Amino acid sequence: LLNLAVDNDFVAKNVANSIKIPTFRRKEKKPLSKEERLTLENSTNKYRDFFVFLLYTGLRKGEITALTWDDINFDKNCIRVNKSASFISNKGTLKSTKNGDERIIPILNKTREILERRKDNKQSKYIFCKKDGNMLSDIAIKRMLQSFRKDTGLEFTLHQLRHTFCTILYYTRLFPFLQGARAMYAQLFNGEKNL
Repeated sequence: LLNLAVDNDFVAKNVANSIKIPTFRRKEKKPLSKEERLTLENSTNKYRDFFVFLLYTGLRKGEITALTWDDINFDKNCIRVNKSASFISNKGTLKSTKNGDERIIPILNKTREILERRKDNKQSKYIFCKKDGNMLSDIAIKRMLQSFRKDTGLEFTLHQLRHTFCTILYYTRLFPFLQGARAMYAQLFNGEKNL
């Protein structure tokens, strides 16, 4: 646009030509190391179950927030991920999953232990909830993460736990029948559309 203005003698020179556009380098999303995972799992922090559950399900923040007991099938050993929470003005409101699809994920031993323990103290329709039984708010989750990081000395994001889960799926032979398709399955398992 400024070049056009110079060509038509509206301005003497294009001042934007001397501007250097800064390069932006995305920070690589690194999964937690084995030592970091063990620190997370062995924590005595009161929010440990929330973070271990995220680590071994690969759920998104909104999906774990919206997860209810109706989504758990102990007999078939699976979790139905069919909704998510969107945070508007800190309060969670239910919506469909990120890609609009429902998916089924298996209950692993570590997540089963958490579910069994929480089932005995069921105080809400939500698996992870505030003290009053209501859905977790965005600020509540941020405070949980802050408390957990402080107690464990770990620095991670919730989404980093998701990446760690995908890495665990890929590198372990958890699903040996998939052979070369493990990476693709990890994406599908976690509700990713872009393969």
